[in-house]
Amino acid sequence: MGTTLRPDEQVLQGESRLFGIQFKPGAFTYFYKWDSLNNSANQVLEFDQKLFPDIKKTIQYFIPYVDQFYLDRLSHPRSSIMSVVADIEQHGHQFKIEVLAKRHYTTARQLERQFNQHIGISPKEFMNLTRFKNAFEKIQLNRSNRSLSDIAWECGYYDHAHLTNDFKRYTGTTPSTLILSDFSKTIASDPW
Repeated sequence: MGTTLRPDEQVLQGESRLFGIQFKPGAFTYFYKWDSLNNSANQVLEFDQKLFPDIKKTIQYFIPYVDQFYLDRLSHPRSSIMSVVADIEQHGHQFKIEVLAKRHYTTARQLERQFNQHIGISPKEFMNLTRFKNAFEKIQLNRSNRSLSDIAWECGYYDHAHLTNDFKRYTGTTPSTLILSDFSKTIASDPW
C-alpha cells in the first residue's frame, strides 16, 4: 500500500493471515527499485511474489527470515531524502518548503520531485501528515485531559476546527469520536 492519506478498509475473507511491513518515509527505495511512488499513494498494489518474503515459513522462523530477506535486499539508492524526513519529523511542520530546501542544499522543485519519487506525496503533504500524526498521538495519550484546542495549537494548527478537519480527512472520524471509543479507553487504561 502506498502512502495513505485517507481511511481505507480491506475486507479479508475466509481463513486469512495478515502481515504487513511499514517502511519509514523514504526508506522503501533502500529495498526496492521503483520508478516513482507518487502513483501508489492511497492504493493497494499487489507485489510480484518473488519481491516479497515467503510467508509460508513458520512463525518461529518467519521474523528472522524476513529480517534476513530485507538485509539481503538493502542497497543505498542514488539519492535519499531520509535527512529531510528526519528534519521534518524532528522539527515538526514549522518549515516553508523554500526554507526546507535551502537547509538541505536543494531547490523547492527538486525537493518536490524527490518526495514524489521516494514517498509518493509532496513535502507539504508530508509535513501536514507529520503534524497530524503528532496531534493524533497526543490525543491518544492525553492523560492530563488537556483540551483539543490546546493540543491543536501545540501541534501547529490554527484552531480546533483545522485539527478536526484533518482528523476527518485522515481517519474518517472526529477527535471526540476517538476519545469516546473503546480504542482510546484501552490506551488510557494501559499502564506505562
